[in-house]
Formats: sequence, structure tokens, C-alpha cells
Amino acid sequence: MNKPPAFQFYVRDWLSDPALQAASASSRGIWINALCFMWEAPERGKLTGTRESLARLLGATTGEMEEFLAEASALNFADVTESNKKVTLENRRMVKEEKERQATKLRVRKHRGGGTSNTEVTPPSSSSSSSSSSLKSSLRSDSCGEAPKAAPSPPTSPVLLTVPLVPRDGQFDITQADADQWQDTFPAVDVLAELKRLRQWNLDNPKNRKTRAGFRSHVSKWLGREQDRAQRQGASAAGVDPETELLWGKRAK
Repeated sequence: MNKPPAFQFYVRDWLSDPALQAASASSRGIWINALCFMWEAPERGKLTGTRESLARLLGATTGEMEEFLAEASALNFADVTESNKKVTLENRRMVKEEKERQATKLRVRKHRGGGTSNTEVTPPSSSSSSSSSSLKSSLRSDSCGEAPKAAPSPPTSPVLLTVPLVPRDGQFDITQADADQWQDTFPAVDVLAELKRLRQWNLDNPKNRKTRAGFRSHVSKWLGREQDRAQRQGASAAGVDPETELLWGKRAK
């Protein structure tokens, strides 16, 4: 699958972060623009350019850009380095999570293929998971103004969507690894688009929400129906009678 089209933005933490709120309004505006460009950058989480080119990219005047760079360094809500007249802005949390995402993809690919890789990737131990959780908590204020807070250890794979369950079970976090697995199982389906539809259905139908134990079966049945529909449409477009195609498919099995 392609890279996720959006990143998580914690509005309450952005508004309550004292270091970020100490910056000028123009600096906060430049920073949110920078976060968006960093998400789409070839090296996710980093922007590099001259002061003038960064100002043009981020919609700032030269004076506003100078003020932003000074405040970012002083208040430490971003990493700012300069070398050979090139300035690099870095969002620490975004860089960290991108490395984790790539490592997870590599582990999944290695597990599916049973092959080898030049990069050794091992499952996180309980101690490393705890360290990762602590580091993520401390970096929340670095990226989008989040204040550090105690939280359960997040999944290694980035969370794409959260779907509400029955009240006693809270919600189900659908990760990138989940989406990759379902896409592999249902190749004719745009899995991410269908997961968004499934999430909206559960929001609109609270009485029909699933338990945590039954949620994956719920997703598989939903995607299975879409897979069958896509195959029937493909058969019709190719001039093949859908019932004949279905019959031959059953015989082949």
C-alpha cells in the first residue's frame, strides 16, 4: 500500500503546549505548514533549503522566517540545524515514527516471504517496548505541541483508523500492518477506502457494533463481500456471465 495520506494531530495538546504557545502567531502558522510539507517530503519529517526558499515554501516573509527559526531554536519545539547556508527543520516524532513504520513493513515482508534481509530486524522486547513508549511520550511536545502524558504502549505499526466497538470494549485500532494483511487477502478491494466506510457504518449504527473478539470477523465479511462484488463486475466487463464465472470458480476450488 502507499504511504498513509494523513498524520495524527492532537488538537488539545497543541493548544495546551506552553512552549509552542509561547511562540508568535506567525511562527505557529509556519510550523503547521512545515509539518504538512514534512509529511510529504522524500525524507519524512525533514525539510531542507535556504532561508529564502523555506520562507517561500511555507508562505512566510523573510522577517517572519527569521523570527520562526529563532523561536524554534529557543523554545525547542523543532530541531533547527544550518550548514553551508542550508537550513534543516526536523520534526523529531515524525522521523521516529517513520523509522518504526519502515521497520514494521520490513518485518511483515520478511515474515510473509520467509526470505532474508540485509537489515536485521527483531521483534521488540518488553524492555524496548517500554523504552519506545517513554520516548514517544517525551517527544509528543516536539512535533505537534503535545504535552507528555502517561499512556498505554502504542502498537509498533502506525494506527490508521479507530473503529468504535460495544461500550465495554471501547474501540479497535486498525494499524498499517492490519491494512496490509487485509489488502493481501482481498487484492481486488481498495481496503483503506472500505475500512473508512466500515468505520462510518459503525458510527452510524451504534446498536450493531461488534465486540473486540468479533471485530476481525466483521471486517473479513465486509471485505469478502466487496471482493466478490469486484470479481463479478470484472467478469461482466470481460463479457463473462457472472453465474458461469462463479460456477467455474467453485469447480476450480
